[in-house]
Amino acid sequence: IECYVTGTGHRSLEVFVKVIGENYQENRKFIGATSFLTFVATPKEDEDFTMPKIQPETDEERYICAGYGSRRKIRQEQRKEDQIIQ
Repeated sequence: IECYVTGTGHRSLEVFVKVIGENYQENRKFIGATSFLTFVATPKEDEDFTMPKIQPETDEERYICAGYGSRRKIRQEQRKEDQIIQ
C-alpha cells in the first residue's frame, strides 16, 4: 500500500491510496485498487488551527495533487445534495 496527502483545506486533508499487487510468477506489479480518503481535523474550540500546505515531490504526486481542487468542489456539491434529501 502506498499513500500520500494530495491536498489540504482549512481543517481537512485528502489522502490518495494505491494498493499494489504483484504476480510473482510473471515478476510483474500492478495497481489493484486506488482510493481518495478525506480526513477532517477536530481541534479544540478555542484552538487556532490551520492544516499545513503540502509540496508534491514526484511527477505522480504533482499529477494527482493538481486535481485536488476539482475533487474538493465535487465533494462539496455532493454534500449539499445529500443535505437536501436528508
